[in-house]
Amino acid sequence: MKPRTLLGTAGWIGAAVLAVLIGLAAVRVIGDGLSSEAGRPRSQAEVDRDLAAHATTMPASAPPSVEATPSAAASTSASASAGSGSAPSAGLRSFRTAGGTVVARCAAGRAEIVAMSPLGGFAVHERDQGPRVQAEGEFRGTVDDHDRVKVRVGCAGDRPVLDERDDD
Repeated sequence: MKPRTLLGTAGWIGAAVLAVLIGLAAVRVIGDGLSSEAGRPRSQAEVDRDLAAHATTMPASAPPSVEATPSAAASTSASASAGSGSAPSAGLRSFRTAGGTVVARCAAGRAEIVAMSPLGGFAVHERDQGPRVQAEGEFRGTVDDHDRVKVRVGCAGDRPVLDERDDD
């Protein structure tokens, strides 16, 4: 075999091995991002635990863009219990919807949406947090803008009641 042909063959083999190694490294990096816990849906217990922890660490001068309002943070120091629709001691109640979790409370017959946490594939589109006779919010699909879950919170006494409407 000629030295020139041998050198060309070795170059092609080296390039192929290098391409395979780079491809494997890329798949590993992408795979770690896809299989990490950051992308998995959170359980109701995890959401409730994080809300309670957030309430105790939120400064009084929190910006208005924070999902849990400062006035709501003071009352969320008691942990919201883990069941959908359960009533914790602080008057908060969480609801699971097709678009995500809604945390609400009632005071003096006026409803307030304390927080909205979207499921994967959804985002909070609107949030009229209240307090009002009825507070409203909407989860909207991130892929399909027409995939909507509208929520309305009212009060039955001092207990929040949710009305959910899917607008697919």
